[in-house]
Amino acid sequence: MKMSAIKLNRRQVLQAGVCLGCGLLLSETAKAATIHEMSGAVHINKLRATAADDIEPGDIVSTADNGHIAFSVGGDAFLVREFSSVRVGNTGSSLLNTLELFAGKLLGVFETGRRRNIYTGTATMGIRGTACYLDVRPKSTYFCTCYGETEVISGGEKREFEATHHNPQQLDFVDGKLTSMQATGMRGHGDDELRQLEAYVGRLPRFDRG
Repeated sequence: MKMSAIKLNRRQVLQAGVCLGCGLLLSETAKAATIHEMSGAVHINKLRATAADDIEPGDIVSTADNGHIAFSVGGDAFLVREFSSVRVGNTGSSLLNTLELFAGKLLGVFETGRRRNIYTGTATMGIRGTACYLDVRPKSTYFCTCYGETEVISGGEKREFEATHHNPQQLDFVDGKLTSMQATGMRGHGDDELRQLEAYVGRLPRFDRG
């Protein structure tokens, strides 16, 4: 199933148990995400997603082996790949400032001027006017600052990264504790995907602005 620029109605049934303080900061008028593309098995709060669904603050979006979904929230846009699970926002609130990536692969582009946090089980990524890609696995996290500035905090260690055109890092863990953080090669995402996500929110990537 594939959709293009579809504005969906508000979700009518929410899972009562979905509640942790996480979300993405956006204007108060933007209360739900717009799904731009979806294929394969995609679920929202464990319910199979359809074209009649919104992604509301606090919802958990998950994908199976053949699933992916692209959506935008305010001035931010995201691509969630296969075998992934991410919480988008805080139940009951339209003022959002974080994402929680439990597992899998997420590409995101963010509006400038505001800080967001992306939480994983082992690290926190502080985002400001950034595009980034994450691949979260049990013993490692691949994190690329595609452009902009990020701050990575894990195991009491904090590092700041800046990029105009990709700065990938590999974080390795043993028993949930950070053992190394070092530069690595780029993988899992590309410039055309960044261009598409930025187009969803009416922008160009920094590397195309001249």
